Amino acid sequence: MILGVLSVLLMTISSHAVDVDPLTIPPKPETYLSHISLRLQNIRRYITGRIPIQRHHLPPCFVDDDGLNSEWGERMIAEKWTKGYCTSVLELGGGGGSVSTVIQMNLSDKRNHVVVQPNEDAMFGGLHALERNRKACEMQFTIIDHVLQKGESGKLLSYVNKPFDCMVVDCENCLVEEFEKNPDLFTHIKYIQVERDDKQPLNAVRGSYDALFEKLKFTKIDSGIGCRGKCATEVWGRSLL
Repeated sequence: MILGVLSVLLMTISSHAVDVDPLTIPPKPETYLSHISLRLQNIRRYITGRIPIQRHHLPPCFVDDDGLNSEWGERMIAEKWTKGYCTSVLELGGGGGSVSTVIQMNLSDKRNHVVVQPNEDAMFGGLHALERNRKACEMQFTIIDHVLQKGESGKLLSYVNKPFDCMVVDCENCLVEEFEKNPDLFTHIKYIQVERDDKQPLNAVRGSYDALFEKLKFTKIDSGIGCRGKCATEVWGRSLL
C-alpha cells in the first residue's frame, strides 16, 4: 500500500517536472568572481569615458554564449516595453535569439511572434543559434530564414492570430527598406523598439529612420543602450485612435 502511494507521488512529481516551462526557470546565480570581473571592467570603462556594462541574465535554457556586452541593452528595453504593450510582435533581426527570448517571456500568446533572421553568418550565431535556442527553451516564435520580399506581408501575418502591434528592430539599417517593400506590416504597429544602427556616425543626432518615424507619426518615448554601448536602443510609439 505504502509503495503504491509513493509510486503515485513520484509519477505526479515527475509529470509536473516535465511540464515546467524552461523560460520560467531563474537564471543561474552570479559567481563572486564574475561579479568582481564586471566591476573591474566598469572601472576601466569609467576611466576611458565609456558607458558601464550591465548584466541582463537569461534563463539557463539559453544555450549559446551571450557575453557581457551582447545585446544587454536591447534585452532591457524588450523586458520593459513588451509585457502590457505588445500582443503580436514582428522582430526584424533575431541574431542568436537573446532578445527573442525576452519577448517570449513577456508575451501572453507566445505564438504571436515572428522573427526574421536570414540564413547567413551573423553576429551571435545568426540563424543556427536562433534555432538552437528556440528548441532548447521551447519557444514558439516562427522563424523567417530569408530577407523579406516585396508583397510578403500576407504570409507573415498568416503565422499570427492578431496583426502585429509591435516591432523589434535590430537589422543593420534595414527598416526604411522593409517599409518600402511591405508597408502593410506597419498598419497596426503601436510601438517600435529599435536599435539606432542607422545613424552615421552612431552618435549622430538623426539617422535614416527619423523621417520614417515622422511620416508614420511616431514619437520617441524611451531610450536605452544599443550597439554594445555605442548607440541607443529607442522606443517609439503612436496612437492609432
